[in-house]
Amino acid sequence: MSWSSPLRSALLALGLVAAAATLGGCSFSPVYGQANAARVEQFALSFAKPGNRLEQIIYQELAESFSNSATATPREARVSLAVGYADAALSQTGSPFKPLEVTITGTLTVAALPGGKPIVLTRTATASFTKNDQVLADRMAGTEAAERAAQSVAESLRLGLLAVLSR
Repeated sequence: MSWSSPLRSALLALGLVAAAATLGGCSFSPVYGQANAARVEQFALSFAKPGNRLEQIIYQELAESFSNSATATPREARVSLAVGYADAALSQTGSPFKPLEVTITGTLTVAALPGGKPIVLTRTATASFTKNDQVLADRMAGTEAAERAAQSVAESLRLGLLAVLSR
């Protein structure tokens, strides 16, 4: 069955109008936009002093998104980390190369607003590296993998915190 050109055009136009009406009901607003200017106090955080390099990486990543300049009394945010190393392979081989994984679990605690509850978020990230019995190279590979995992934890915590504070 062949549809005539005017009928096809009319149905296409009707479909486009229906799609526009459906999408017109959606609203998107940026987290840091003018619509949230009244809630900017929620995004004002001050950060504790880092206890090690991995905490410093996480605090730096979070400080880029959550400034303490918006209010005179920003809420304090603290990060605690658990770092673990494990074999990535289940079998032993004669190869001098040994695959390992570093797993970092970060817990972010943000002080409560008056009358509210503190925000506690926990995120985990894993990064792989290879050990090959060269002390300096092994140390650098482990450090680099831990820093990659810390950056992943920081990004995950940042997104989780944005989701909680945007509600």
